[in-house]
Amino acid sequence: MSERGIYYPEVPGMNSAARGSISSGNGSLLFGEALFNQVLAGSSPTDSLLFSSEHIFEKFNEDQFNSNIQEICHRYKIERVEILLFIRNPIEHAASIFQQSIKRGGMVHSISECFETYDGPQKVANLLNHKIEFGPEVKITVKNYSYLTNDILEHFSGWLGLPKAILNLPQIPLINRSLTFGELEFQRHVNGVLGVSGHLVSDRLCSRLPNIKADKIFPDKADQVKMYDRLSPEIDMVNSKIPIEQQYKQEIKLGIDTDSDEIIFTREQIKLLAQGLANEILRLSKL
Repeated sequence: MSERGIYYPEVPGMNSAARGSISSGNGSLLFGEALFNQVLAGSSPTDSLLFSSEHIFEKFNEDQFNSNIQEICHRYKIERVEILLFIRNPIEHAASIFQQSIKRGGMVHSISECFETYDGPQKVANLLNHKIEFGPEVKITVKNYSYLTNDILEHFSGWLGLPKAILNLPQIPLINRSLTFGELEFQRHVNGVLGVSGHLVSDRLCSRLPNIKADKIFPDKADQVKMYDRLSPEIDMVNSKIPIEQQYKQEIKLGIDTDSDEIIFTREQIKLLAQGLANEILRLSKL
């Protein structure tokens, strides 16, 4: 994108992300002083700067984050800041947060417990209600990922003002897939002993076996309705500020039976899980 005047500062692991590995983007460059200096050292005054991270929208109340953006705007005389915010319908988003908390967060809680604390719409409401003052004009565009999963790249490239064709797709079609119930339970029990250990289990499953169909995992209907009712004030507030076609919608989801004692693994899954744990044991034995 640099030839189109858009500079995307690189972070470690960017090349592996281009090959389809899991990545959180480059937004961390804005989160602290040390990393932020890389931005100032590498960018050109004529470039548009692009940052991406699923955590950026939570940072606008933090002084250091705002200070870093203000410094960029001042130094390069930036006249406009544009924010593209992807939201997601609460039920499916909470289920995705549950998956991610087990896969990469080291958690051991149940999906019902996750639904009790999920606060995605509250964070979105905080951002839309927050008066953002960086000096230049700030424009926020909200898109609902739940409705765009098949053409998200088209919406992103359109927001950038670039042809979709110039954006390079990773080598694998599905990145950071959801896990099957068996995979998730295995990771959860490993977390119970080791804490954060997604690199041993989930990351390997997602990157090496990307085409395994994930299970639909949701709590019972009562837990879903209870969560939605708890968040209704924030959901209504967000919906009042965004186009109707992007608004939150309540959708009760049906999932698999998670009370069953029978869990099925393929030979590929067993081999990959065994290799990951065995290699870690060998590494530790050599220390």
